[in-house]
Amino acid sequence: MDTESTAIPPYAHKVLQNLREQAGLSQTQLAERLNCTPSRISRLESAELKLDTVEAIRTARAIGTPEAEGFADYLQQKWSILIPRPSFNHVSRAPLWDAEQALSRLQLLCTDDPNLRHAFVQQVDTLSDAIRSTANYLFSTEHPVAFIGRIGVGKTTAICALADLRDLTQKNLQKQTLLHTGTGRTTICEVEVRHGGQYAVKVDPCTDEEMRIFVSEFCDYLLRRARPDSANEENDDSSISHELARALRNMTGLVEHTERNKAGDSIRRDLGKELVEKLLKSESDIDQVAKELRIQVWTRLNLVQRTRTSISFPGDSAEDARIWLRRTFRDINIGKQPEFSLPKRIEVSLPYRIFSSNAINLRLIDTRGIDEPKVPRRDLQTYIDDPRAVIVLSSGFNDAPDAAIQSVIERTVTGGSTDTLQNRSLMLILTKGGEEANVNDDKTGEPVSKVDEGRLIKKEQIRSITLTRYGIPTLPVQYLDSQKNTDSDAIRGYVLSQITQMRDAVEKRMRELIRTADRLIADKDKAQVRATYAQAMRPLRDWLNKHTKVSPPKEVAHTPLPVEIGYIRYASTLRASVNRKGDWYNFNFWHAIGFGLRINVNERTKSIVSGFRPLFETAFDNEDLETAHGFLRHIQLIVSDRYKEFLRAVEDLGDVAFTSQLKLEEQYWNESQRRWGQGLGYKNDIQKWTGDILSGEKYKETDILIENEIQRKWGEFVESIQKQLATVLEQEDALPETSVVVN
Repeated sequence: MDTESTAIPPYAHKVLQNLREQAGLSQTQLAERLNCTPSRISRLESAELKLDTVEAIRTARAIGTPEAEGFADYLQQKWSILIPRPSFNHVSRAPLWDAEQALSRLQLLCTDDPNLRHAFVQQVDTLSDAIRSTANYLFSTEHPVAFIGRIGVGKTTAICALADLRDLTQKNLQKQTLLHTGTGRTTICEVEVRHGGQYAVKVDPCTDEEMRIFVSEFCDYLLRRARPDSANEENDDSSISHELARALRNMTGLVEHTERNKAGDSIRRDLGKELVEKLLKSESDIDQVAKELRIQVWTRLNLVQRTRTSISFPGDSAEDARIWLRRTFRDINIGKQPEFSLPKRIEVSLPYRIFSSNAINLRLIDTRGIDEPKVPRRDLQTYIDDPRAVIVLSSGFNDAPDAAIQSVIERTVTGGSTDTLQNRSLMLILTKGGEEANVNDDKTGEPVSKVDEGRLIKKEQIRSITLTRYGIPTLPVQYLDSQKNTDSDAIRGYVLSQITQMRDAVEKRMRELIRTADRLIADKDKAQVRATYAQAMRPLRDWLNKHTKVSPPKEVAHTPLPVEIGYIRYASTLRASVNRKGDWYNFNFWHAIGFGLRINVNERTKSIVSGFRPLFETAFDNEDLETAHGFLRHIQLIVSDRYKEFLRAVEDLGDVAFTSQLKLEEQYWNESQRRWGQGLGYKNDIQKWTGDILSGEKYKETDILIENEIQRKWGEFVESIQKQLATVLEQEDALPETSVVVN
């Protein structure tokens, strides 16, 4: 951060060539303006000759267009704080340069006047930190677009339509998509689609320990299929998901397939079941059979050969690159690529920009489908809490928004992130076959005549009933029929415009901060201005002083875990988490406690935070306080940001507080694992055992510790705001008695 960035960028020759061509100048014409030979221009543009800053500026000035003049100005800029400086074509280069200059002015202010009051220096520091924070946001051009929805809703198909991952020579939609799709339970893990320079697939593989647990569950699944008399679990027909079972079958060769017998009849064979039956014939002890089966399955996986984690389209291949991508992704996804292990995340790189956006680097995230709608998911919450992410709540048409999406909305609201839904989310209704035309007109009672009419009626129903109930009637509702190019174009444009609005909001905040900083510099010696600031801040300080403690909890910290266990739909989900001592993507013990605690604390504190709103509104309505409005808006945003940080800290606290204790309860975990396969009531028993163990004396101490920590973290939140206010109030307190005070 201390090194001045004035070196000529390595891409300067290419920029100059583009600027010359955009200006309609030939190399000869430009050479005449520069009094040099055309060959020199050619060699400079091809980087055959080294280009220095002076010559680059001279060349840009000679081209003479506004864009070329802008490049010349850019080359003359001296960046010493925001390093590395953004590229010339960076979408936010102009506001970042404004931030660089403002930070330089603030830095110079403190350097030139060592006698500044400590409180004033703190005020400068808080503004500098805020400007840096907005600059960091704008500097990155990456934005994830997370598609969230239930299993089988069509997220993968939608992403293929939006990212131009379709083979339009195929008539069947399922065959068109280059990413493996089906009727549900097709994609084995989260998938990210991004620009990467070439067609490629990168895999984050499961660890050996993760594979051992999967193998154990797969073997249980095979044993149960071979022993139909084995005890079944409530609401379950499998101990492992269909997509995992399919991949492990392919990796081990224990597949199901159809073949013809000697009589020519088609018969269905299950090689996994046949292996179990063979083992059962030679051994009566079922535990010994299970052990031998695990050994054989592990050996068949041949993980020592499955060490590859990335593959790119070979440049010398005669095969169509998109067909290669479709086959490669499918084979990795279903376990048929012999060099790859089981993936827990797949990244697909494309040689073109997502949504044809040169300014923004989009990452399309196909999250794992929701099949447990009532329980929280850590992976989804990560995107909801990411201020850079656009959340696409995906639902089918007829039941929109379906139960899964309604649960996500409810948790987002109760978790204190309503602004996520209002500012960077959309509900995407995935339609097919013109089903919108089956909507009845409320006036006539008859089906509508056009798809657009059905969409309008459905959108109004969603807004007036569901979205209004959750307090988010302005959440955008959009439609996508993956076979309609007009729909895809509209959604691409909408997502890009939403990201633009997100970045514009940050730019607006930056401009306000810079204006506030400049006003602070100009008025640093004016007592009346300082008094105005103090008058604006006192009501905020007084409000905080009245709310230094959080109201007592209505329930103990661990309560959410047994409650969330009761919400689980499938016993196999709970079993998968138990097998991993609470760490499973579909139900995570620790996230259930942490997010439940976050909801609880948000309910206890949101009225305090919302109490700031009328105080700010009153100050903004007071024209006598106009000089302090910029700093007030800064404080208002700090309150919002710090409160979100507080809630996330509470969630993290609940997440980790019980982990070190409960994970060591070997008897609890062993008994919970042994309970599987012993008949109905598995979920109820685990719920009861969990509640019983957490009600023990040592966990009561943890509950008390957590509550004390919540109070401490709230105190830190209050203190952080008070420190911001103190930068003004301490200056006012230090004024001499003759100073002018604004009434």
